[in-house]
Amino acid sequence: MYDSSVRSGRVVGALYLLGTAAGALSLLLLAPLSSHPSLAAQTLSTETSVTLGALCVVTMAIALALIPAIAFPTVRRVSETAACSYLVLRGVCETWFYLIMATF
Repeated sequence: MYDSSVRSGRVVGALYLLGTAAGALSLLLLAPLSSHPSLAAQTLSTETSVTLGALCVVTMAIALALIPAIAFPTVRRVSETAACSYLVLRGVCETWFYLIMATF
């Protein structure tokens, strides 16, 4: 029991760091879009940057979506309602938001 909680805690921590790093990198890659008056012209000139930025957002979405799934057994021991709510709100809703954001 303790072993699996420690292991899942380490995986959750690693996923959190991965998601945070990918999100920060996506901000750096997509920052030039907000500083140029013509979004279409800027997008065409930095197509690689936009593609890598969107890929970072998708990586962040997947990493952050896995956190509630991996933490579910541990959180369920405290409260099954809280575990299900966390899984739905963070795992599903937030992930869809990030994926929609990456496509636009």
